[in-house]
Amino acid sequence: MARVISARARLAARARAEYDFCASRYLQAVVNMITRRQALRQLSLIASTSGLPAASGAVALKLVGILSEAEATRAGVDWEPDFWPVMAQRGWVLGQNIAVERAVSNAKSDRLPQLAQELVRKRVDVILCGANDQQAMVAAARATRTVPIVVFDAFDPVEQGLIDSFARPGRNVTGVALTAGADFDAKRLEYLRAIAPSAKRLCWLRSSASPFRSRVDGTSFDTSRSFAAAANKMGFETRSFQAPRPSDIDQAFTDAMTWGAQAVTVGRAWRLASTRSEVAQLALRHGLPSAFLASGFVQAGGLLSYAVSDSEFELAALRCIEYVDRVLRGANPADMPVIGPDRYELTINTKTAEALGLTIPQSILVRADRLVR
Repeated sequence: MARVISARARLAARARAEYDFCASRYLQAVVNMITRRQALRQLSLIASTSGLPAASGAVALKLVGILSEAEATRAGVDWEPDFWPVMAQRGWVLGQNIAVERAVSNAKSDRLPQLAQELVRKRVDVILCGANDQQAMVAAARATRTVPIVVFDAFDPVEQGLIDSFARPGRNVTGVALTAGADFDAKRLEYLRAIAPSAKRLCWLRSSASPFRSRVDGTSFDTSRSFAAAANKMGFETRSFQAPRPSDIDQAFTDAMTWGAQAVTVGRAWRLASTRSEVAQLALRHGLPSAFLASGFVQAGGLLSYAVSDSEFELAALRCIEYVDRVLRGANPADMPVIGPDRYELTINTKTAEALGLTIPQSILVRADRLVR
């Protein structure tokens, strides 16, 4: 036990230096709600935790474990500079009453099980996994049934065996799921079908090498099945094309066109955010109507997106931080419902529709939250 306390003291010293760096990006963590409705929801969120006792230096040092497939920088994984200042607002200050232990695989997913077990051995109080860490979520859940795990944007938490249900997780995992379930895919493809009624062959562009994803129990499932079922319901024939690296995207489009693609979409696990413009422009260049999961693709020339809005994403991030706060204060993840967004946003690029020779039905135009012209 003395060695554990000594280790946490060293972590606290390191954490103080990290907090100084993260605090310099404080303004990035402040959410600017732009409508009265969103502001009221934010106030409600703050009020929901205002009755909780403030964390202080008198509280035993809490250790947060971060399990990630990404590469870590001086500021940690990509979302950390925004995470810690908001935690500080809730009384959790790095180096005072909270410290961080990172377990980062640097894109080597086979290392995740060992890294997860190391976090458990170090007696972390909670394990966090971000949106691009789906395999890390499973590795963490396999490593422990007692240490709380908070996940941000789990894609298929029930199918993966992370939780029993959204309303009652029933296990040691809780958090946020922004794009879970086949219904999300079905709605996006429904809008694509309405705008491009003659398109039959749909290219599904994936940044992962395989559509198979692991479950906590050691089995696996094919993520393409639910997507294909949703696409077939809309009258699309689908085929997936891999582009695990930015340099693979052009070839993926070439292969898709050889197959005879007439439309394109991307998988939920699309990690190459920096390639949104390239993907959108290649779709336009090849004359393919496109449907995406982020409005940034549409701003870059894609046809449409059905996605979580920026304000909803920011609110979900705050809710996830609230869950971390509550878990550190003793809340049981099994009783904390997994949170989804209140609504999705339909964005349509009317200029792209015109360039593709498509007429947007009036019934779709009136449903659009944003039109890019």
